[in-house]
Amino acid sequence: SVLISERLRKELQDDSRSIYKIARQTKIDRSILKRFLSGERSINISTADKLAEYLELRLRKVENLKKN
Repeated sequence: SVLISERLRKELQDDSRSIYKIARQTKIDRSILKRFLSGERSINISTADKLAEYLELRLRKVENLKKN
């Protein structure tokens, strides 16, 4: 399973918009984004919420598909 932070990091890395533009539009400090993207730091839930909203990501429950 993929952690939320890993998914956000991948989506940001794959996004064509610049870190400057993302920071400006989300009101997240650019240095926080840079350090998050490089793996130097984690982000808090509020920052994760802002990024998920900006990237139009939503959480959804995945049903357990294992057969008994």
